[in-house]
Amino acid sequence: MPTDRVLTVQRIYNARSSVYDSSWHPALAADYITWICPLPGQNVLDLACGTGLVSLMAKRSVGSTGSVTGIDVSDKMMDIAKQKSETQGLDVDFIHHDITDLEPLKGSTIRDDYDIITCTTALVLLEDPGKTIKQWTGLLKPGGRLITDVPTEDCQPVGLILEDMGRDLEIQLPFYRRWIKDIGSLQEVMIDAGLEIESARTTRDYVPMTEISGDTGELLFDKIFPEEVEGGEQDGKYKGMASFVEGFGAPGIRERAKSLFVEKLKKAAGTDGALKVYERLYVVTGRKPLSGNP
Repeated sequence: MPTDRVLTVQRIYNARSSVYDSSWHPALAADYITWICPLPGQNVLDLACGTGLVSLMAKRSVGSTGSVTGIDVSDKMMDIAKQKSETQGLDVDFIHHDITDLEPLKGSTIRDDYDIITCTTALVLLEDPGKTIKQWTGLLKPGGRLITDVPTEDCQPVGLILEDMGRDLEIQLPFYRRWIKDIGSLQEVMIDAGLEIESARTTRDYVPMTEISGDTGELLFDKIFPEEVEGGEQDGKYKGMASFVEGFGAPGIRERAKSLFVEKLKKAAGTDGALKVYERLYVVTGRKPLSGNP
């Protein structure tokens, strides 16, 4: 039975599916392929595969002698991935399933000896990333590699403010980033899962850096959560963000949430008076030790 968190993530990404490929994610997917470099004949498992961005590029690399399986909780994302696979003539096995509970698929639809496992921009959506990565590690062959990422601790500061508001207002959100202190936070999780760190990098900025003034809290909150009155329409730029934190716009919560947001935005802006906004990630590749190695 999927948890409320999983169902929320499914609903959010179903709504985003039609515009997902118009974002910065295709650029990240191409970088993933460069970093992990799948070889002909290898077997790849792409978790939280979305619309198949990494999966389809990986299939081109591994060729007919290799295999690629993509798994995602969003059925709408899966529909697009399958359509792209057919159109491009690429044989990828796409499975609609929760990536935190792969045990039911073992021995039937997924292997336990993958050369490569990938997971892009999904760890912060998981209830227990460490436990889940340990499960994934069990699907790698000895010497197999897992590559994944988290946002840097200071990118997208508005999201961090909203996360803190969720705690203050006792509203459960489908993401958690505050455990990320630096790139070592992700490395530690992967080491605890039994992986040896092969590489760790900070990515480029995937969208141009912008600034938000600390004095624009009321205006920004109203753009993210417009009041439900005639003519109140959400700014398209913030629809994706609002889908993760929609509880803040609910009647009886909105005014308190708005006051908190204004206060926290101004505080976060500090003496500079502005917050820098960008998309930057920590990406870590871990390797499963060979048999007999510590």
